[in-house]
Amino acid sequence: MITVLNILKENEHTFSDRIKGLFFPYRIETELKRRGNISVYSLVYHRRRGDIRFDKIYEKCIGLNKVLLCDKNVNLFNTHFRRFESYGLQRRLMINYLCHILELAEISPDNLIISYYDPNGSHPSVLQELLEFTSDITVVTDMPAFYEKEAQRISDDNGAVIRVSNEISALYPCDILIAPDVIRKNIPTARSTLVFTVDRPYVPIKGNIIYRYPSDYPKELCELCPEGTELWYFMSAMYTICKQKQLGELVPDSCSDLYMTFSADMMIRQIRARCMFLSV
Repeated sequence: MITVLNILKENEHTFSDRIKGLFFPYRIETELKRRGNISVYSLVYHRRRGDIRFDKIYEKCIGLNKVLLCDKNVNLFNTHFRRFESYGLQRRLMINYLCHILELAEISPDNLIISYYDPNGSHPSVLQELLEFTSDITVVTDMPAFYEKEAQRISDDNGAVIRVSNEISALYPCDILIAPDVIRKNIPTARSTLVFTVDRPYVPIKGNIIYRYPSDYPKELCELCPEGTELWYFMSAMYTICKQKQLGELVPDSCSDLYMTFSADMMIRQIRARCMFLSV
C-alpha cells in the first residue's frame, strides 16, 4: 500500500474563519483507492493554525504503511513516519532516455566522452549500457576497488577500457556527465557540460542539469495519483513499493531541467554540438 500525505494551509480571511481556527485548528480527510492489487491511501491535512498534529495523522494510519509520500519540506523528525525516497524509476528512465537519444544521434563512440559519478559504488551495471555509445568512460567513486572489478569484467567481455578514480577532478573534461544518484557535493563541470541525474542537485553545479524525464505513464496508474502529489514522485512509489516494473520499460521522449523541457531533437542537437560532430 502507498500512503500519501498532503498538507494544505487554510488561510483565515474572515473573523469567522479565525474563530473556527481556534476551535478546529485542523481537519483530516482520507480516501482509499484500489485498482487490482494496488492500494493508495491518501490523507489531506487541512491546517488552519498550530503545529501539524502527527499524532492524529498516526491514528488514521494504524496498521498501514508509515512510509509517507509527502513534500520534502514536511518535517517528519521525531514522528512515527519517514518520507518515501527512491530514485530507482528515475534512474531507469534516465538511462532509457540517454540510450534512446544517443542511438538517434549516431555519434561515433570515439567522439563522445562520458564521465560517470557514483560515489557509493551502487550502480555499476549501468556501464555496460553506455559502452555502445562511447569508447571513453571515466568513473569516479569512493569505492574504486569495487568498480575496478566491474571494469575488469567488462574489459574481459568486450575489450573496453574504463578508467576508475577516486579523484573528483577526473570527471572533467567530458561531454556528458551521468550521476545515478542525487549530487550532494561540488563537482567540476563546464557550462557546456550536459549533466544527467535523478533529481535537482543539493549544490550549485555548472552545466545543463537534466533531472526530469517526462513519460507517458499508464492512464490507470495516473488516475490513482492524489491531487497535489507530483506524478513522477508517485510513479516512483508505484515502481518501488507496488512493483509496477513495467514502468521501467518506458522510454521518455523529452527531458527537463529547472526551467524548460527539451525534446529529443533539441537534446540531440546539443550533444552533437558539444562533440563538434555532425553525422552524415
